[in-house]
Amino acid sequence: MRVDRPLDRDGTEYAVLEPERDQRYRLSIRSQLASAPAGRVRITVDALDRSTASGRRTWLAEEAETEAAVAYARGDAEGRREALSAYLRALPHWRASHEDRREALALYSIGVLHRLLGEPPAALDQARRAEA
Repeated sequence: MRVDRPLDRDGTEYAVLEPERDQRYRLSIRSQLASAPAGRVRITVDALDRSTASGRRTWLAEEAETEAAVAYARGDAEGRREALSAYLRALPHWRASHEDRREALALYSIGVLHRLLGEPPAALDQARRAEA
């Protein structure tokens, strides 16, 4: 799975994966830019308990944002539209979970995607909501 976020070149990348069975998995991390200098990576693995309302909301939000990152990484307009749709699906789950930082990041990502799709008024509206 290849993921990327529309925010910047540095920062946190999230991905939600549900292993099909207990076994070893390999994680490979590479920059999209061949000329990128070597960097540092910190990997955190969290188990989400989907038996609770909070865990289900977090799972749904993370799953939608992973879909957004995969779509955005394709680098085309259709991928951006799919990413926008996925971030819009994640937003109410972050809001209901009171995850203010993740809600703001989703709002900002929505704004960036509107800008990249040539929709400046919607981008500006989302940027204002993310600041609030």
